[in-house]
Amino acid sequence: MLAMALFFAACAGDDGNPGDPAEKPGQQVVDGYVKVAINMPTSSGLTRADDHRYDDGESNEYKVNEALIAFFGGTEEANATFLKAYQLDVSGWTVDDGDEQITRTASYVMEAPAVPNGVSLYALAVVNANGILTVGDDGMLMRDGSPVFGEGAGTIEALRARVEKTADAFISASGNDNSSFFMTNAPLSDKSGSDSQRSSAAASTLVKVKVYDTKEAAGAEEADPIFVERLVGKVSVSIAKGITAGDSGNTVEVENPGSIYNGDRVVLEGWVLNVTNKSTRLVRDVGGLNEWVQYDSGDSRFLAGSAVKRDVGRYRIFWAVDCNYSDSDGHGESDFDIYDNATDPSDIDWNTSWEEKTNVAYCLENTFDTKHQNKNETTSVLIKGRYNRSKDAVVKSFFIVKNNGVLLSEEEFVETVKAAVAGLEDAEIRVNSEAAGGYYNTDGRKLSDLLTVTGANAGALTKVVPELGTVKYYKDGETYYCTALVRHFDNGETPWDNSESYTDEKHLGRYGVVRNTWYQLTVNSVSGPGEPEIPDVPDEPDDTTEGYIKVSVDVLSWALRTQEVDL
Repeated sequence: MLAMALFFAACAGDDGNPGDPAEKPGQQVVDGYVKVAINMPTSSGLTRADDHRYDDGESNEYKVNEALIAFFGGTEEANATFLKAYQLDVSGWTVDDGDEQITRTASYVMEAPAVPNGVSLYALAVVNANGILTVGDDGMLMRDGSPVFGEGAGTIEALRARVEKTADAFISASGNDNSSFFMTNAPLSDKSGSDSQRSSAAASTLVKVKVYDTKEAAGAEEADPIFVERLVGKVSVSIAKGITAGDSGNTVEVENPGSIYNGDRVVLEGWVLNVTNKSTRLVRDVGGLNEWVQYDSGDSRFLAGSAVKRDVGRYRIFWAVDCNYSDSDGHGESDFDIYDNATDPSDIDWNTSWEEKTNVAYCLENTFDTKHQNKNETTSVLIKGRYNRSKDAVVKSFFIVKNNGVLLSEEEFVETVKAAVAGLEDAEIRVNSEAAGGYYNTDGRKLSDLLTVTGANAGALTKVVPELGTVKYYKDGETYYCTALVRHFDNGETPWDNSESYTDEKHLGRYGVVRNTWYQLTVNSVSGPGEPEIPDVPDEPDDTTEGYIKVSVDVLSWALRTQEVDL
């Protein structure tokens, strides 16, 4: 683990001034001093105290390029309204080793707005705002050039409004590609997952800070800790050691003596995330925590068992409510970027590396209630491969008819067609070299689009031939696996069998992507070919069918969750 403590003093008029915003119109601002420590956690999705696995990720994922802090005043977080924002000097951030769940910490003694008796001061830190949030000349917090809170004061709820941006906007800034990860306060619970009183758990995102009259008084006290988290989730896909064939590292052999595919091989050529969210919240929403923590009879899957830091009685929360979580949020397929039957595979930027630390993908948070725990709303991994029948020395095209799973060579397929359609016995039939791989003998694509017929009854293939069923044409062995849904909680936490329907109590969080969580998917085996083209993503529950890919998911620090996949 990495941890660092830097004590940096900055107040009005000092070198390294965090900013000296003018009074807001209509608002009297009296300055005091606070001491805050900004901490970046490396784990926010682990499930039990004994299950914690930490991994800081790569250095670009916790690099600090800029930071700002916004102050709110109120009697509690819910009614605390915005007061002032300051830009911070980050030139002194450094890193050293430690054993806490944070990668970096910086402490600031700085000017802050004082509040009257009976009113508390709260802080929100933003690291690497990437131009999305900025501090105006008057101390206003701006989003994309406009005041976050309008012309008046507003609460933190304004930062939970839907923001439509790509994941790239939250990991890159000018001159810092994939090295500027947007981070804001992590919501934390005052109860652990094992606390018998967790039904009364209270989540807080803003951090209450103490205001001192002088800089010296603030510097002499312990800093009020602020824990931030990355806004994006992270996914990597690797191939399990010991299952590859040959020296390529990405060729997997089917090993199942009882299967017609035993001995076949598939070269896994690339992967990409599918069904990714188009919108997010700048600050995570954990509304519903009090209800979630009552779902488990044992330790709660939604709360950490150990504190985020030894001397801080706060615990990580492992779920979130995103912008299209339920019917009340206007859920719909238009909320997602989806690769489907209409997508040209050559237009996809495939990840071609299977090294989990060197080639990863980042995406926006995507969570849902169990009513929406469906494949066309669940972030997944689409894998592209090239399938080689064991009887073929090199990769060749093949076909499946009658939905029987048998792989036919071109010659075998032509003979099958002749046997099924009267009048074609003596015809010359060949596969059209211009035909794309995919599904044929359907209303949209007839066999006449796939085959060229010379001789008697040449028009017979312009109609659907029921005896053949849907014909799958794997051109040059190209195949796609789309069954690797990203799991959040594992089977032990959200057990399911095919005789039951989803309920929030038992299955909420079984699938989904939560920010600051790293999902490591591992391909454990391949049991047959996938689909001949990128299929449409069905509107059906996530657990309805098994595919030919088997994946395991492990969620680790960042908060690592691993998932195994069998293809």
